[in-house]
Amino acid sequence: MGIRGWLLLYMVGLGAELAHGLGLTIGSLIIYANPSLAGRDSFIPLWALLIYVVSNLGLVTYGVVLFVLMLKKRRAAIANNILFNALSVAFLVNWFFLGAKSPIGTVVDSLPALAAIAYFSRSRRVRNTFTTAPRRNDHSPTARSSYASSASTLPVIPRAHRQVARSSASRSSARSP
Repeated sequence: MGIRGWLLLYMVGLGAELAHGLGLTIGSLIIYANPSLAGRDSFIPLWALLIYVVSNLGLVTYGVVLFVLMLKKRRAAIANNILFNALSVAFLVNWFFLGAKSPIGTVVDSLPALAAIAYFSRSRRVRNTFTTAPRRNDHSPTARSSYASSASTLPVIPRAHRQVARSSASRSSARSP
């Protein structure tokens, strides 16, 4: 399975969200330096700004890691996407209590993350894309073409059968004089 459909739409949305988060971070630093640009005359506390900037940059960095995991189709992409979106909601709530987000903005911005958590938790496409990989001992014609460099084309005997064969051989050799 490839990255198509809703999964592709999610990746495009994630890219837009990361660009938006980076833009908001840069904007918050500019507004902090000159509040009159936003029509404000008061400052937000530096500690609140630092929490906002550091957590937002952390999410942007984590989002880049998610892209790498998803493009490499790693199994860890599922759990990390769920964690990323849960962290996004937690940070939104935190920013709301710091005064950096409005109540409506917090709810609206949380909805895509909550939908993504449900999608990554329940989607068959996600499971198939990030957990299905050709097995090493599969010698079907399609697997052989993907492992063409494999030197051995002999059938692989499962480990349980080898154990039975060894124990039978050792019993028969112990019986013979």
